[in-house]
Amino acid sequence: MPSDYRKERRVEFSETDLAGIIHYSSYFQFMEETEHEFLRSLGLSVQLREDDTTYGFPRLSTRCEYSRPLQFEDVVDVELRVARLGRSSITYQFLFTSEGEEVARGEVSVACVVRDSEGVMKSSPIPSSLASQLTAHAGEPLTFGPPSSRKR
Repeated sequence: MPSDYRKERRVEFSETDLAGIIHYSSYFQFMEETEHEFLRSLGLSVQLREDDTTYGFPRLSTRCEYSRPLQFEDVVDVELRVARLGRSSITYQFLFTSEGEEVARGEVSVACVVRDSEGVMKSSPIPSSLASQLTAHAGEPLTFGPPSSRKR
């Protein structure tokens, strides 16, 4: 069962600032794109329908730490890892590398929700069509904080 997914992406001009360095917010877009591609690789979607129920996956928390800047036209490898698979939430970790060197790491935790008849979101167990295809990454989770304390 998948616990990892990898994609390669080039930094576009619109994702940089006036100095030609990637804008910090672009990393969050890269994480979301990679998550969506990962789910599509499983034949699923971030807006998942099973029987008569539509599931959503809003963000509970996000973070990203940067090691070195990327610039326009740099190629970045984004590795997604399923760090934690709970009953009604998933935590993904992301390792960004360019030319074999780490440039950033991030984490996104999502909740599985459904909307009731009034449109209010309520927590829900992850549907079996997704949960049955996932497993947590077998290696050590990424750590965050000062670079000297990080594990790869």
